[in-house]
Amino acid sequence: MLKNVEQFQEEIKDELLAAVNNSKLIELFQQYDLLGDQIVTFQCVINLDKIPASDKVENQQFKASLKTVAEERIVISSCDCFCTNPPRYCCCS
Repeated sequence: MLKNVEQFQEEIKDELLAAVNNSKLIELFQQYDLLGDQIVTFQCVINLDKIPASDKVENQQFKASLKTVAEERIVISSCDCFCTNPPRYCCCS
C-alpha cells in the first residue's frame, strides 16, 4: 500500500502514543512528579539521509516522496502533555 509522508507521520504518532500508554513510563514519570503539561515530550526522529536504497518497487515511490521533504530529518512529536482523563495517560490535545 502506497503511503504519503503525512499519513506515515500520523501512523507513527499514533503508534508512539499507544506505546507510551501501554508502558510503565507514565508510572515512572509519576513517581518523580513529572506529569505536568509539556514537561516530557516523546518524539520519533527519522534521518532521511540514512535511508538505504531498495529494489522493492512498492517502496520506491514512498522513498522518493520522502526526498521531497526539505529537511534532512523528520521529527514527529507524539505527546507533550499528560491528561487527567483518563488519568496518567499521554495524550495530544
